[in-house]
Amino acid sequence: MVSKVRRKTREHVNST
Repeated sequence: MVSKVRRKTREHVNST
C-alpha cells in the first residue's frame, strides 16, 4: 500500500 502512495507522490512532483 505504501508503494502505491509513494508512486502517486512521485507523479505529483513530476508535474511541478
